[in-house]
Amino acid sequence: MVLMLIGPNYWKMHQLTRSNQCRCNKALVLLLVAPSFMYNTARSLMLAQSVDHPLQLDTPLPPKPKNRTVPANESAECTNQSPEWIRSSGIHWTVDAARANVSMYALLTNTLGVHISSSGGISPEEMKMHLGRNGLIAEQEKIMMSNSLANAHIIPKMTTKRDNRSAPDYDNYLGCAPGCTPDGVALVVVQNFYCANIWHALANIQGIWMLLKIVHANTDNTVVLPREYGSPFASPPRYFADAIYPLFVRQLNGVNKIRRDMEGTVPNCFKQILFIETGGYRPGPLWGYQALHDTVFASCGRDSPYTRMQTDFRNEVQTAANQVLDSLGLHFNASLPNGIVIRPVHVCYMSRRLRGGRRRYFSRSLEPIIEGSIDSWARRQNSDKVSFHRLEFDESVPFEMQVHWMRWCTVLFGPHGAGLGHEIWMKEGGYIVEFGDASKCQPYYGAMASWYGHHYICFSKLKGHGISMSKDTYDALNETLLLDVLDSVVSKQLARFAPSDVFIY
Repeated sequence: MVLMLIGPNYWKMHQLTRSNQCRCNKALVLLLVAPSFMYNTARSLMLAQSVDHPLQLDTPLPPKPKNRTVPANESAECTNQSPEWIRSSGIHWTVDAARANVSMYALLTNTLGVHISSSGGISPEEMKMHLGRNGLIAEQEKIMMSNSLANAHIIPKMTTKRDNRSAPDYDNYLGCAPGCTPDGVALVVVQNFYCANIWHALANIQGIWMLLKIVHANTDNTVVLPREYGSPFASPPRYFADAIYPLFVRQLNGVNKIRRDMEGTVPNCFKQILFIETGGYRPGPLWGYQALHDTVFASCGRDSPYTRMQTDFRNEVQTAANQVLDSLGLHFNASLPNGIVIRPVHVCYMSRRLRGGRRRYFSRSLEPIIEGSIDSWARRQNSDKVSFHRLEFDESVPFEMQVHWMRWCTVLFGPHGAGLGHEIWMKEGGYIVEFGDASKCQPYYGAMASWYGHHYICFSKLKGHGISMSKDTYDALNETLLLDVLDSVVSKQLARFAPSDVFIY
């Protein structure tokens, strides 16, 4: 272990292991924590640390863009929020009693990434004593009080939670039985990794994806735990995680099996373990990214490391979903059911008509006016160039069909709700039109549109929107203005395509 003091401020660079140490038999534990931790712009002033990473990196980190001109008004966070920078600003120490190294990384303002690498052969009881939640909380507090490592003050504190909603009990997966050799990767997740709300799942999964990029863990032999949230994944997909599991488990279904002992349970003794958690509401830095989209990240250009990270995630999600859908025979050029024909401009209405209690839907008196106006508008469109699809995603619509249908949408509109999160499946250059409340839209889907290269319109901010609501129900909305907006975005989309670009199946 090497400790270096650099410069007048004595920045410390803590090297975990020497380059000639064994790299092939280490256990790895990673976790993300998001307790309450105030936004700290001092991150941009941190000196990058160089760490000899204990894992064998099978693929190098993507190079930083060369000759990129940084706009004068661009926030430092546009550079700092990238896997490369986050990795370089972590803190590292050794735990000799457990034959382990520990690394911690700050993801945004309140998300913590923890990496524990161990040479194996330690009992679960001993590993829990030194590397379990209580042990790491105590050690982190010592480091922060002594200021013994540079960057320690920007690392969020670990949470005491372990409720499988905001924080998993990762202690259950530490250590090895006598005679066992560490093998494979375990992703220990919380409930939101595997749930029906696509936004919640996205926020969780994107955080795990980021940490995988930071440490470059190999996912050739991966198990997602606990079993009720992960491996083996459902086929056909039930939830978002089922549709994109090749991000974490490289084998497709049929080969996607998990190791089991004689009693049919998943054995411990993993080389690598990752998990995310929060001391607040839900895990994942995406919550912070969307909340700060119009302030801290508003200046980030399309070529900034921050934006590239978001679009890389979208691209890898789409690639993984295409693998899963292709394996089910749902190829991209397959036609839609019920005689729906795809045209160059495919307008998708994310209706909440089937939602109980009319939550963020139209009142009984307004429903026939809005729905009827939309139907009349769709019938007036040029059938050779524009097609329309009303999407009503409930449990009766298989998730793989939701993804398959969304891949064709070039315009997506509807009330605020998780369904708009399906814009992640759309090709770049789409239009998202959202109705929020009487004054604004929440930043979730506008942020996504910015990350994924779509155009975004908050209907609630247009003059004359006419929205009035009783609690979560729309009592009034200017349908004429809505149709004018649809005409405008369809016209802009038609300009992107040649007249011969017609898809008929």
